[in-house]
Amino acid sequence: MHKGKKIKKLPDFGDNQSGQVKQIFLWNTKRNFINICKTYLVALEQMKVDHRIFLDKLGNEVDPELLKKMDYLSEEKYNYIRKQVLDAGNDAFRDVENFTDRLDIEIKKEKG
Repeated sequence: MHKGKKIKKLPDFGDNQSGQVKQIFLWNTKRNFINICKTYLVALEQMKVDHRIFLDKLGNEVDPELLKKMDYLSEEKYNYIRKQVLDAGNDAFRDVENFTDRLDIEIKKEKG
């Protein structure tokens, strides 16, 4: 939540309060996991672009076999790392989701 913004009053969830609060919590948590994964994927994509630029600069100066050996970020390696990032995000979210299945969440009633 941004500094300075406060929720004035939470809605009344009625009898299914715990289930609805869990849904809101999981939606927000999943959104955060997606944002983290996107950040890593953008960084990976930038690294791939930078690596290609580096290889292109060296292309005219070194032996093609040496250049091939220097290509540490092949398409296969890029796809492998990308899959690892996505799998880690999905696994972490599944763990949170499984954990919340064991919880009953309630919103405190305002005093007064």
